[in-house]
Amino acid sequence: MGPMKKTSEVDAISLEKKTMAEKLKNIMEIKTAREKRDKELDDLNALREILDAEEAEAKNSQMILENKKALFPAWSFDQMQNEVIGEPNLFWLEPKTSFDITNDVECQLDFPITPRAFLF
Repeated sequence: MGPMKKTSEVDAISLEKKTMAEKLKNIMEIKTAREKRDKELDDLNALREILDAEEAEAKNSQMILENKKALFPAWSFDQMQNEVIGEPNLFWLEPKTSFDITNDVECQLDFPITPRAFLF
């Protein structure tokens, strides 16, 4: 019975090693699955941050364009032609007398651009 007992102990030890190896393998598979899932989540979070930044930049640029349109409205060729031909005094110079130290007949005239030239 002595050798039989030793073989059963050896079989028990080898069976225990196999079960431990299988448990270790399962643990490693679970660990790699978690690492894979975590990597995918990190990639998705990075992509979401990039998309959020692009969306915020697009909103900002759209708002800037709308503000610029409010300040400088778009003119068509017909509107520009009508302003130049229909109301040319907008671009003419208006003489105004200078109110310097001496205001006599020989004083120079100032020729500023009309105030309407600065209206948009």
